[in-house]
Formats: sequence, structure tokens, C-alpha cells
Amino acid sequence: MRIISNREMVDFEAPVWMSDAQVNRFMDFMKDLLPNIIVEKGVHEKERNVTYKDKKNVRWSADEYKQLFDPESNAELAKKLGRNEMSVSMQRAQFIPNLVVWAKKHDYKVDMASLKELVDSFLREQK
Repeated sequence: MRIISNREMVDFEAPVWMSDAQVNRFMDFMKDLLPNIIVEKGVHEKERNVTYKDKKNVRWSADEYKQLFDPESNAELAKKLGRNEMSVSMQRAQFIPNLVVWAKKHDYKVDMASLKELVDSFLREQK
């Protein structure tokens, strides 16, 4: 069975096995939760093959951190840095606010001219 809400599939990460009574109660709950759902019956879950890459985590360099401030999209920057888009997005969401808070705490001005020195100082202090 596949459940679709607003043209988006509802994904439960793994198949869920239920009795007919449980399915009926669950579907009532889903219809209350997501009013405009479509239920497609007879759809079988695909087998998911989980593969683990032997890729090691590569530390971000000061230059890469500085590039997080560039106006490029996450996708463009990910391609440029050879990293995945999620990695860039997560680093932007975590690193930039932390650097700005640290700079304000130390009365540093955050601007593009002094960004490299700020990033270097911030990373040295974080070690």
C-alpha cells in the first residue's frame, strides 16, 4: 500500500505489517491527520539495499569554511568543493551562526575582507 498526501508520498522508512483491523484504524488516523490522502493498494515495498561507502570523513579546511559565506547555492558550492549538498547545508547552518556569535563576543567585525583571518582565529580557538 502506498499513501500519498499533497502529491508527496508518506514514507515510514520501512514496511509496516498490520492486521486488517489495525490497517483500518491506522487509515482512519491518517485521514484525520492528512485530510486529502490517496491510498494506492497492491503496491509492494521495494527491497532497499543499504550500502556503506568506504569513504572517510574529510575535515573542512579554513578555505572551505570561508567559502560557506559565498552567495552560491548549496548545490553550486557542493559541486565546487566536491562535497554533497547536505554536507554544505549542514555546515552553513552550524558554522556561520557559531562564527558570528564568537566574533560578536570578541568584538570582531564580520566582513569579507577579514573573513579568512576570522575563520582561522575561530578554528584555532575551537581546537
